[in-house]
Amino acid sequence: MPEASFMFDGTVAKIIKGIEYVRKHINPDFAITQFYLLMLVARNEGTAQRVLAERAKLPHGTVSRNLKQLGTYKVKTKDGKVETKGYNLIELRPDVFDRRITEVYLTQKGKKIVQGIVNAVNHHK
Repeated sequence: MPEASFMFDGTVAKIIKGIEYVRKHINPDFAITQFYLLMLVARNEGTAQRVLAERAKLPHGTVSRNLKQLGTYKVKTKDGKVETKGYNLIELRPDVFDRRITEVYLTQKGKKIVQGIVNAVNHHK
């Protein structure tokens, strides 16, 4: 039987508490993958999107799709209007030295949400 002691040291409970916080303050359908990527970005701000995918051990397409939702993007409605979608928690910026590389940063809103997650997890009983 694999070692599962991490489940009893509070790690899982803290992750659940963090996800609950985001689902309460951002969207009840906030995906676990999005939570994981948000936490990776918070810990590694300015990391290239490609490196983030490698660290997350997720396919680049999955990371790209989830980062799109974590950021902002435009869509055209049926009546031709343009709407901004997404959670506005991260922003993608081109690398200053190599514009082919996209770096990922938290927005101000993202920083507030991450701080809220940290507070919620630290006050977990």
